Amino acid sequence: MPLEDAISQSERCNRCGYCQPPCPVFRATGVESSCGRGRIQLVKAAAEGRASFTKDYEPILFECLLCRACVEACAPRAETDLIVAIARNEWFKKWGRNPATDVLFRELLGDRSKLEMAASLAFKGIDWGLAKAAQVTGLLRLQPRASVALDWLGSPPKELLTKRLRRMRLSASGTKRRVGYFVSCGVNMLSPDAGEATVRLLSALGCEVVPLPNACCGLPAYVYGDWEAAEQHILDAARVYREAGPLDAVVTDCGSCSSHLRHVAELIGLEDAQLDLVHTKTKDLAEFVSEIARRPTARVDAQVTYHDPCHLSRHQDLTTPPRELLSAVEGVDFREMKEADWCCGGAGSYGIEHAEISKVILGRKMGWLEETGANVLTTACPACITQLGYGTRRHELPVRVGHISEILARAYGADLPPLERQEAEARATEAVEA
Repeated sequence: MPLEDAISQSERCNRCGYCQPPCPVFRATGVESSCGRGRIQLVKAAAEGRASFTKDYEPILFECLLCRACVEACAPRAETDLIVAIARNEWFKKWGRNPATDVLFRELLGDRSKLEMAASLAFKGIDWGLAKAAQVTGLLRLQPRASVALDWLGSPPKELLTKRLRRMRLSASGTKRRVGYFVSCGVNMLSPDAGEATVRLLSALGCEVVPLPNACCGLPAYVYGDWEAAEQHILDAARVYREAGPLDAVVTDCGSCSSHLRHVAELIGLEDAQLDLVHTKTKDLAEFVSEIARRPTARVDAQVTYHDPCHLSRHQDLTTPPRELLSAVEGVDFREMKEADWCCGGAGSYGIEHAEISKVILGRKMGWLEETGANVLTTACPACITQLGYGTRRHELPVRVGHISEILARAYGADLPPLERQEAEARATEAVEA
């Protein structure tokens, strides 16, 4: 998509500045080019030929979280995230594509087995102490982002979700619905507890769960500007949906996946009838449970708060279902967090690529979390779970971070250990590893 396609959107901006206060990046940097108005005007100048679109545009484009907080504050609805995405696509075509991005977007993310192999090897290396050895010997100074990534990740999971799924019973007796489960890359590799809870929850609600053999939804390639790879990923997803046979819905527990699967065709200007099935069948977990579930019967004693992933709240307007579901659980003391819908600064790999800005944004979120007094922080995005978990470790807050599915699975009688036992087991594991 040529840079000139951003002009019509950018002309909506009347340069009022209302996009500054809600922008997490602007609040962290105080720099005009960090807010929607600044980014829009710079992209517009390049698109109209008034400024040279050089490689120096990189920080202007890639420091944006694409969270849409500025769009929400904009009366004429200038779509900053779309403008920035178009410019990233142009930037990628000029300077971004290289052997490393080809391997990532077109090989690993396009093939789940290859991605799982790479992740498993990396996690084994961490378990074997290779990362600590590299840190002690100073090798990580050669690649500072590797050290940041290790701190952000924490202890990697012992087993990927897809391996767990092979041992699980996926069909409850007397099933009423046949539901596809879109396996998010992040849930699979970073938050398998969330994925297991999701599948057990759906089964407890009378669903036959069909884990789909999908690869990536295409969001990482899209946000980095590789729209060719993003197009291939969504077409592959459409094929997987089609080959799964009749499904009442395809559920995912990753807000980023559900948003991208629903909207990517219009974002990249892709017209393909195959994608109608993806658009109509895809459901976020909380959205789907709200539609089919009765009131939960099991008690879960916890002080719970909730963080809105941007791809659920601002990209899909799904803020009510998670709160209603959590508030309906007996024993849950739900405590609303201030600025719950502010981005946590995770945004995929943002916390690694822009670590200092991300830490400022995350610190603000941790302050509001501590104010709630909650002992459980739930959300609905694996990147948010990892980022918020990093935040609670960094700020030494005694708060368990997890997916909303982990509360709901217990509330609907799925076979999961109580939160207290799970916490004790996690502490015991950490003690042994230490």
